[in-house]
Amino acid sequence: MKLFAKKPTVKEQVRSSQRDIGRSVRDIEREVLVLKREEQKLIREIKQTAAKGNTAGAKQLAKSLIRLRGQEAKLQASVGQLRGVKTSIATAAATATVGNSMATASAAMASVGQAANPAKMQQTMQQFAKENAKMDMASEMMGDAVDDALDDDEVEDETDDLMNQVNARFLNTWCTSLICST
Repeated sequence: MKLFAKKPTVKEQVRSSQRDIGRSVRDIEREVLVLKREEQKLIREIKQTAAKGNTAGAKQLAKSLIRLRGQEAKLQASVGQLRGVKTSIATAAATATVGNSMATASAAMASVGQAANPAKMQQTMQQFAKENAKMDMASEMMGDAVDDALDDDEVEDETDDLMNQVNARFLNTWCTSLICST
């Protein structure tokens, strides 16, 4: 007995079970091959016995052949069942893996949910919005102050003169095109 042996994982257990089942399937298939050879041998013996005219002996050999074929069919059914069990083990292992993954994901989601307090998060967002609004107002006031400091009456007068010239040219062009088209 191994006292300090570590318990095999699910994956290792599945691999071991599948290996054992595969070995058993191969052993049974070897037995089936032996039975097929025996069947061929019995068929030859039945033919030889019947050719000699020994019907009672041929009948007894035919019964043996029928039993042999029944045994072969049972072994073939066992092979099919073992392969089904092997597939079931693989499916169960996959299901266990999915279950473990879901448990891990669930635990992670729970820890995130505990860390994220919705009421506190809402309060933080409101505080952020309030501070952001204050900063926007301060920025706007600073922009206006800079504009007022840099603007002087001369710049404004020059701007008005330039706009008047543009408007006058636009009106002249418009009037000329209107006169020419009539």
